[in-house]
Amino acid sequence: MTLKNTGPHAVTDVRLAGRTFGGQKVVKAGPGCSFSGTAVRCVIPKVNPGHSIRVTIATKPSKARGTVGINVTVGSVKVSLKAR
Repeated sequence: MTLKNTGPHAVTDVRLAGRTFGGQKVVKAGPGCSFSGTAVRCVIPKVNPGHSIRVTIATKPSKARGTVGINVTVGSVKVSLKAR
């Protein structure tokens, strides 16, 4: 996921929270992130105007079939990423 600051001012203390579904487990998360089981939390200290930050979260399924994914909230924006 890429977070981009398109505004005229720096954005500070950006918080990201996510929870997997469909038997997924978080196995790796980027700098500024902590994870346990199916949950991940990240804090991005600052994103300057015109700059982007990439947040990578790796998951691993515990079952072979069905819909899996992660629900992520960044500030007040909610995103659901699904795969079959």
